Amino acid sequence: MAETLLYRHIVITDARISHHLLLQRSLLATRRPDGAPVGTWTKKITVTALPPRESDREAAYHGALRDVIRLCPNLESFCMHGRPQDQYGSPETTGDIFKALPDCLRMCAWADLGETVKLGRFRDSCSFFSALEHLRLRSLWGYINEDVTLTLPKLRSLSFASWITNYPIARWDLPSLVWLEISVESAVWLEVLDPFFLEHGKKLEFLQLVPGDLPHGDPTRRPNQEGVHRLYSIEIYLNFFRYFPLLSCFSIDPSWMRLGIIEESDNIPAHRHENLTTVHMLRPDPRHGPHYTRGEFIRSFFLAHQNLFPRLKDVSFPLKERYMVVPMSHHWFWSGIEPTMEELDNLGDEFSLDFLGHTNS
Repeated sequence: MAETLLYRHIVITDARISHHLLLQRSLLATRRPDGAPVGTWTKKITVTALPPRESDREAAYHGALRDVIRLCPNLESFCMHGRPQDQYGSPETTGDIFKALPDCLRMCAWADLGETVKLGRFRDSCSFFSALEHLRLRSLWGYINEDVTLTLPKLRSLSFASWITNYPIARWDLPSLVWLEISVESAVWLEVLDPFFLEHGKKLEFLQLVPGDLPHGDPTRRPNQEGVHRLYSIEIYLNFFRYFPLLSCFSIDPSWMRLGIIEESDNIPAHRHENLTTVHMLRPDPRHGPHYTRGEFIRSFFLAHQNLFPRLKDVSFPLKERYMVVPMSHHWFWSGIEPTMEELDNLGDEFSLDFLGHTNS
């Protein structure tokens, strides 16, 4: 049982070919009662290291990674985190990596990836799109004016950066989409995503907005490079929720949303939002400077317009290793005063949940 759990999720943190060859030998071992190799236990692979930008090592590394993937026929999740881009440009992820991914893959993520991944090649090289349930494109670099339309009939969750509008995402076929995360990279993100929200927003039950890094002037540059512009705040009007009639949970960093701008627009009146029951507050982003307290945020945003959110009952937020769920009726939110650590500790276990498995923070 211990060995089963050991190989269930493989995290590759070493880019050396010798490391991959050792892993291949381990995956080929036949220690299961039925004689099947160890690789059949593996459900998830996460790649967190890539080799230096040397052409000979690039090819060897991709070949070794492809062989590791092919030894895991029951793989359900593949996540590739890469190096940041540098002055030497970005090599392209080869098509044989895509072809090695099994048909049963349910989750695929390209996060912080310095390599170029052409979404058209990704789509055309893989046969698992009809079964894919989770797709993370939030930090996928290289999709610039690439006219690619995806059909993902079972996809339930999607994550992308707001400048994904280089793709015709409003035309994507996403009948099962209920969970959406957007890394907001532009002050006009809402305007450019309007066609997508009009087409797909009516199905969403969960929406999470996270602050992103906009590479100023060049979408292929990475966030830590010189010339990067950070978006420190966003504006949201009350009529924003008209896109999402089924939304039950709204997740955001309160230090990042500009308060005082949340008001009814002159053109579109605010409507009662009958389904929103939970507001989830992420950990404050340290790049934003002074932060609004949880109480100030809830009081200014929701309590000031409580007639528009009649079913809103709970506020959730991370606290160290815990995940707190506090009723909207609690006096902290009405007073706008941040609770002390002692007050939080006195809430008791009935307000505290296991943090694992909940929304990203």
